Amino acid sequence: YGSNTSIVRRIEIRGATNVGKEVILSRIPVVVGQSISDADLDHAVKNIYAMGYFSNVKIKIVDSVLIIDLIERKIINHLFFSGNNNLKDDQLKMIVRSRSAAAYDEDTVNVDVHNIKQAYASIGYLNVMVKVQHHSISPTTLNITYVIEEGVKAKINTIRFVGNKNYSHARLERVISIRTSGYFSFGKTDVYSKERMSFDEEAIRAFYHDRGYAAVKVSSQVLFDKQKSGYVLIFQIDEGEIYTVGNISIQSTLQEIQKKTLLSLIRIRSGNLYNPQEIKESSEKISKYFLSGERPFVRVKTR
Repeated sequence: YGSNTSIVRRIEIRGATNVGKEVILSRIPVVVGQSISDADLDHAVKNIYAMGYFSNVKIKIVDSVLIIDLIERKIINHLFFSGNNNLKDDQLKMIVRSRSAAAYDEDTVNVDVHNIKQAYASIGYLNVMVKVQHHSISPTTLNITYVIEEGVKAKINTIRFVGNKNYSHARLERVISIRTSGYFSFGKTDVYSKERMSFDEEAIRAFYHDRGYAAVKVSSQVLFDKQKSGYVLIFQIDEGEIYTVGNISIQSTLQEIQKKTLLSLIRIRSGNLYNPQEIKESSEKISKYFLSGERPFVRVKTR
């Protein structure tokens, strides 16, 4: 760009076929008869790029003529999907970012490929191959086809529990949401995900807590069997000891509080199995008691 401010006597746009000249001119901060600076030129280039329809934008001034040289991206005429047996076209169209009548962008298409693979992984297809085919139907438009090879669904072949001395495999299996794959598996219960494993770890932990195992420890491990194309899920459990509730007492800095009243709000009793949920509910009852008495700033803690 020149360093001097120039008066624009004429504007010439080259290379625009799909985008109207009036639309392009609306993105330029200058009209014929006005002066234009280097900053204005830079601003115009950025504005035209931001439209998303051009892969290259150059602007220069020659003898007071503002020349805009453009290389257009091709326009997507239609999107096609091939080989998708387990996800419908409408589902995939919601996943990809490319759209019919929009400008073709290679980075966006690469994101589309990634998103398609992620969508298949969420239903158990981990080795999906996605190829992109381009079919020019005119010098300025093209069709895109996402060719999908789904492969074999990776299933959950085995679920194991290790360290469960007091509860059987069958009992713990009813606690978790994940299921082994079988002929009658439906939905996503037989599809592995880190989120589902974490959820089930917490479900096992809560199951033991409710039965007095206050110090239970639960972790998990995942193994993938390539030969059988499936997962082996292992939940490792350290049950610990059963805890019971000893003495229950109320300690308060509020002298006028009747401790007997507060004790009557506590569900759990001495000798009961330690149950975090019951303790939480008792604390909430006491908090509500103070709230109803217009003392919302009283804090209740258990230890």
